Amino acid sequence: MVKNKYLAKSINDAGWNLFLNTLLSKAEEVGKEVVEVDPRNTSQLCSECGELVPKKLSVRVHKCSCDYKENRDINAAHNILKRAELRINGSDFDKSRQGLGTDLRGLVSLEAG
Repeated sequence: MVKNKYLAKSINDAGWNLFLNTLLSKAEEVGKEVVEVDPRNTSQLCSECGELVPKKLSVRVHKCSCDYKENRDINAAHNILKRAELRINGSDFDKSRQGLGTDLRGLVSLEAG
C-alpha cells in the first residue's frame, strides 16, 4: 500500500481511468453504449417510491416506509437503471420524480461471453 496519500489517489485515478477506457472500448467493439449517470444517493433513494432513506454503509438492506425491502446494492442498481433510461430517452434525471416506478425488466440484458 502506498503511504503517500496523494500518490495513492493518483494510482487509484489511473486505475479507474484504465477501467473506464477498457469499458468504453469493449462496449464499442460489441455495439453497445455506456451511459453515465449521477451516482449520488442511488443506495439511499427508494427505487419504488423515491423516498430518501438515509443509512450507514454498514446497513446492507434497504427498508422503506412504503414497505419495499431489498438488498441496498440491488435497490441502487434499480435507481441507476432508471437514471440511465431517462438519459437514453433524452431527458436528464428529474429530481422531483426520483421514484418513477419504471418497470426495468428487459431494459438491460447481461450476456456472458
